[in-house]
Amino acid sequence: MKILYMGLSKAIVDMLAERTITAHAMEPAVIEEVIEWIQSDDYEALVVVFDECSFGNVLPEFLRSKKSNIPLVMAVPTYPHMSWSAMRADFMERGCDDVIANPVHARELGASLRVIERRMKGQSSDFVTIMHGNVPIVIDLARSRVEVNGLAMRLSSHPLRVLLYLAVNRGRPVSRSELSRHIYLDRGSDVRDTNTIEVFVGIIRKTLRELSTGSDAILRTEKGIGYVLDSVLEDAA
Repeated sequence: MKILYMGLSKAIVDMLAERTITAHAMEPAVIEEVIEWIQSDDYEALVVVFDECSFGNVLPEFLRSKKSNIPLVMAVPTYPHMSWSAMRADFMERGCDDVIANPVHARELGASLRVIERRMKGQSSDFVTIMHGNVPIVIDLARSRVEVNGLAMRLSSHPLRVLLYLAVNRGRPVSRSELSRHIYLDRGSDVRDTNTIEVFVGIIRKTLRELSTGSDAILRTEKGIGYVLDSVLEDAA
């Protein structure tokens, strides 16, 4: 999932990346430039921290008046003298898709964005199950966990992020350069980084084989194109 944001901390952006949510900073000088930012790429949601946006109070209505249907999540502060329920309802009535509390918690924001993604893609849950014979390989996208036949698949950060990203894009060939851009969000993707993707894929395959012989077959290489995680045969509820 790829989103735009205003006002999120680097720590939150990094934690979202661990959940296969790529976040790009948006810096519009005026509210009219927001539309240009949204249209600059295939962004699936916009997250705005109210206190960090000078036009946050009017942004929801502005977007809807311009016929923009991008999902908007607003992070707003809580006030002891104001009802959180009433304030949240007010922002949602003006065009927000969700309203969360500021300071932002990565887990809450990630869950909100996953709901939006499921709704957009017609998914029933954040669990993906790929069957290899009688062996279920269950990928929990929300919690960044993988189980093979009931056994936890233990991977370090980068191989896990590669596997999760392939799961999100299951059935579609994903190039090494695309995977590298996702893994090395802050560093860019040079040749060395691109080549390390092959190492991470090797680690994933080895770990799959250790947990269930032959299960690494779900991760295929399409020569000259990239890697493919086999399409879902079943969605776990």
